[in-house]
Amino acid sequence: MRIEKTVADLAAQGVTGVVAYSEGIFDDVNKALLAGLWSGRYRTSEEVLATYAQRYFAAGQKRARQWSGWLTPWGRPFDVDAAAAGRSLGRLSGDPRDWRRRQWQLKADMFAAHQAIVAAGDEWTPARLKRVAEFFSAEELLQREVYGTGPLRHIFARKFLDLPWYASWLKHTQGSALRRPGSESEFRSPEP
Repeated sequence: MRIEKTVADLAAQGVTGVVAYSEGIFDDVNKALLAGLWSGRYRTSEEVLATYAQRYFAAGQKRARQWSGWLTPWGRPFDVDAAAAGRSLGRLSGDPRDWRRRQWQLKADMFAAHQAIVAAGDEWTPARLKRVAEFFSAEELLQREVYGTGPLRHIFARKFLDLPWYASWLKHTQGSALRRPGSESEFRSPEP
C-alpha cells in the first residue's frame, strides 16, 4: 500500500517524525494506517487494518482479516468493484448504524453509482440520470449524516467535482432546464 511504502521510505531516509495531514473520504483509515505503521507497532498495512476492524467493528481475528482484505483494495478506489464490495459488506461485523461502518456503505454506494454512470456510455438516458441521483443521494447522506458537514461552498463543492461524467451531466441538466422554462430536472444538482 502507498502509505506503508511512504513510511518505509521516510524511515530509510532517517526521518524521525512526521505530522499527519489527511482529509477526504479515506481520512479515518489513512490516519490509522499512518499512526500504526509509523509507531512501529505494526509491520504491515494489513495488520493495522485488522486491528482497526477489531477496535471499531467488534471483529474477532478471522473477521478482522476479512475486514483487512475488504478495506485494502480501497487504496485504489476507482479499481474496486464497488457494487460487489457493497454487497459483501453485509457479511462483515459491526453495527451498520455506526458512522465508521456507515461511511463504507455510502462510499461503496457512491462508487457503484459512479461506475454505472461511466459504463452507461455518453447518452443521458433516464437510467443513467437515475444513477447520478443515486450518487448524489449517497454523497449527501455521507456529508450530512455521517460527517455532519453543512453545505459545501468551497473547494469541496460539487462544481469542483472531478469525475469524468460530471461536466457532461451538468451541461445536460442546465440545457434541460433551459429547454423547459419554469421547470427543473429532478436530477439537477441544487448547487452547480
